[in-house]
Amino acid sequence: MGRLSVFAALAAKQAAEESKIEEGLLKSRRLGCIMGSTMGSAEAMNEAFEIMLPNHDLSQLSSMGFFKCVSHTAAMNVAQALGVRGYVMAPSAACASSLQALGLGYELIRSGRQDV
Repeated sequence: MGRLSVFAALAAKQAAEESKIEEGLLKSRRLGCIMGSTMGSAEAMNEAFEIMLPNHDLSQLSSMGFFKCVSHTAAMNVAQALGVRGYVMAPSAACASSLQALGLGYELIRSGRQDV
């Protein structure tokens, strides 16, 4: 995980604990993870560009390096770390990413597709 995902996973774990979400619900298909982010970890992106730019060669970037950079890295890693099996979504729309995540979560709960 990149730094962004580590902080997101720790915050999500703390939120789940403080909300008293039981393990059964956390790992059920009724709980989802929707986190908005414009980009992945800045440090990882810098490293990726340093690898790719000298020779203009994307093949030199490892898959781990790639997954630290993508905008869905927080949602992907939080879901993996907590064992989330419901909807996992990662809206990426600049400043509105988190607002879109809240809206998507609301709509999934309102429609009955998710409980949490």
